[in-house]
Parts: sequence; structure tokens; C-alpha cells
Amino acid sequence: MIVRDFITQHPGATFDMMTPGGFVYLTPQKTKDLLDGNSVKGHPGCPEYAIEIDAEDLLMQTVITANYKNGAWNILTNIFQSDTNGRVTR
Repeated sequence: MIVRDFITQHPGATFDMMTPGGFVYLTPQKTKDLLDGNSVKGHPGCPEYAIEIDAEDLLMQTVITANYKNGAWNILTNIFQSDTNGRVTR
């Protein structure tokens, strides 16, 4: 499943993500902005080094694991492609 599908299935949720581009924290408003095509900030573990992550790049990443804990979805993503049948390919 890709990030776009996962966050769409959990409206109003908060997401704490570890992505290849860094850590991304999405409030419900930031999630809406992301789905509207706006980039988000990600950082390598230190917020002072935050960079912009393109919305489409993040939304097309594959969800590797997702766990709900302490009021937020904790998600690990990676950059994989899905074929037309939904199978993940590298």
C-alpha cells in the first residue's frame, strides 16, 4: 500500500513517519495540505536540518510497517514501485 492510500483511509489521524528522506510528522492539517499537493518538511533526526519533501514523492512511497500508538500512526516507508496489479517491485 502506498502512503496516499494509507493516510486517505485514516482521515483526521496524526502520522509520525520514518522515510528515506527523513522523519516526517503530519498533523491532520499537514496531511490535508500534503494531499492538496503541498510539500512537507522532513529531517534526518535533527529538526534544524529539515528539508522540503515533495508531496508526490512522499505520497507514492510504500508503507512497510504501520502501528498505532499514543494517538498517532507510526509508519516506516520506502521508495518502491507497484506494478498495475499492486505488487511491489524494486
